[in-house]
Amino acid sequence: MVDFDCCANYNVFGHDPDGQLAYLASIFWGPCYVPPFPSQMFVGLSEPPHYGPPVAYQHQCLPAGWVPNLPPGPTPQPPYLDPPPYFDSGLFDSL
Repeated sequence: MVDFDCCANYNVFGHDPDGQLAYLASIFWGPCYVPPFPSQMFVGLSEPPHYGPPVAYQHQCLPAGWVPNLPPGPTPQPPYLDPPPYFDSGLFDSL
């Protein structure tokens, strides 16, 4: 079976189909943290992300009252670190 890429596999952290980047970022910097800009963009029809906050180009397709889905895993607890000045998803490659 071929897994086709779609806009729902992206969020404000870039390509994040399972919400792992959103989950790790919420552990380190709190659940409300979003990077200053996405690391990757999807070219095609917009869809709401599966997990994590939407990126700007996904806002047009969000229904009224839409809230981001929490990434899988336990809810992170404080304390949080200060957010990084530049978010690079490569920070989590070794994990």
